[in-house]
Amino acid sequence: MIPEEFPDSRICIVGLGYVGLTLAVEMAAVGFQVHGVDVRDDIIGGLEKGEPHFWEEGLTERLRLVISQRRFTFSKRMPATMDHSVFIITVGTPLGPDGHARLDMIENATREIASVMREGALVILRSTVDARYDVTAPGAATGHHGLAWGLTWWIPALALAVAYFWYLFRSFAGKVRASHH
Repeated sequence: MIPEEFPDSRICIVGLGYVGLTLAVEMAAVGFQVHGVDVRDDIIGGLEKGEPHFWEEGLTERLRLVISQRRFTFSKRMPATMDHSVFIITVGTPLGPDGHARLDMIENATREIASVMREGALVILRSTVDARYDVTAPGAATGHHGLAWGLTWWIPALALAVAYFWYLFRSFAGKVRASHH
């Protein structure tokens, strides 16, 4: 578990698809206070029942546990008041008719984050984008305190890798222990 005094213990994950939901559940399981945001009614409706929208071994049980511990909350829209200091964007980037990734979901997520973030917040982009993509190019986002900001897109590789490999390690270790009994 992370220490109570850890300064960045409140995380907001925008996009609760395969990457976002598993990341949210695992971060909550190790002690982070996680709030997830997703615009899809079916995802939020399922989470309200303790049901993920896809199957992964152990996910339903862990999801229900972190919800019951109040370490994972979720909503369809970004709450107007957020005291979270870290935001992770994991929204989809499907291909458009021209064969290029649609970035409108990332841009919408950045606008929502900008409306609630405070000075010093960290925004991590975990969605698949071209390395040359600059979120501020389509129209610089400005936070509710008038803060101009951009996204650091290379950090997610490290941050997500640590969380994901920890999840894989725990899952694998559990399976190895179970097979020896």
